[in-house]
Amino acid sequence: MSNRKTRSETETENKISAQSPAEDPAQTETNNQDILTKLEADIFSLVDDYKNTLDDPNDLKEYNGIFVDMLKYIYKYYLKFILKNDNKHGNRYDYKLLDDIWSIYTQLVYKYKKNKRILISEFTLFVNISYETINNIKNGLNDKASVEDIENIKRWYKECENCLVNGGSVFEIFLLKSCHGYNDNLAPIPLTLQGPVMNVNQLPDLSANNSQKLLKDSSNPKTGKAENP
Repeated sequence: MSNRKTRSETETENKISAQSPAEDPAQTETNNQDILTKLEADIFSLVDDYKNTLDDPNDLKEYNGIFVDMLKYIYKYYLKFILKNDNKHGNRYDYKLLDDIWSIYTQLVYKYKKNKRILISEFTLFVNISYETINNIKNGLNDKASVEDIENIKRWYKECENCLVNGGSVFEIFLLKSCHGYNDNLAPIPLTLQGPVMNVNQLPDLSANNSQKLLKDSSNPKTGKAENP
């Protein structure tokens, strides 16, 4: 991959700060859809910018590491100016905006990522929020998250789970166990015995005195030789 010739971070910050879609918390549903549309357009435009920094743009679809690097590029030059991450000061995250960005993240995965695997841990790099923070929100440990916020994040985990189940690789099975509570405990399969059951007294006598008799009884009547087991 070649050395990047990136846009000026200062110019990008000024541009985005002036038109940030998350400034007005009283947006109507129509405006919320407009926000999502704008986010999609801006982010996919940055994807094109990133591809122009690659020696071979097709590498984006061939190497997952390059895909992750692209997510970090988009955060650095766009999302960090969009996300109002004031959680350290006691303010809530803009969960509606995070859910919109999640939707765009999944689009990027399906369009550009070779293994099509959706991962919460990867999304955290896209928005610069720790995995523990998102997991705590999902488990109801953040009192600033609403019920709707929690349900949305649970949906993210379910999307990841479904993606892993459909994959079925060894690594995906490992992720299902470590992140989604899957285990190897299978219900015992009941066995059904066919035919009469012999007791110990009915078992054939395999002592030396009876070995020749047993061989004779099992021989082929046409050849006189014992049958192979």
